[in-house]
Amino acid sequence: MAKSYNWHYHVDYVAKDGGVDKSIKRINYRIDVVDSEDDPMAWVNHIAGTIEINDNSLSLDSATTADCKALVLADLGITESAVQTKLDNIRSANHLHGVVT
Repeated sequence: MAKSYNWHYHVDYVAKDGGVDKSIKRINYRIDVVDSEDDPMAWVNHIAGTIEINDNSLSLDSATTADCKALVLADLGITESAVQTKLDNIRSANHLHGVVT
């Protein structure tokens, strides 16, 4: 079973701040780990949160997912591999699961 780590972002911005159009002020993120997309019993765990952007250094028009990831990792104070380890450890601490139909 192959694991995949997926990063998702939703940003909040203001129309204009300090001369920056669409200045991002908040990044809401979710990082998922999926054990196998082909297995209906595959497990999914995630880490989610919100970070505040206190300056006007990032515009929605020029922001990339790499920019968002870098800001989230800096805010968390850990590396991407540490995030993956954290997600894997959540899995090892989980209870068994099943599907209710």
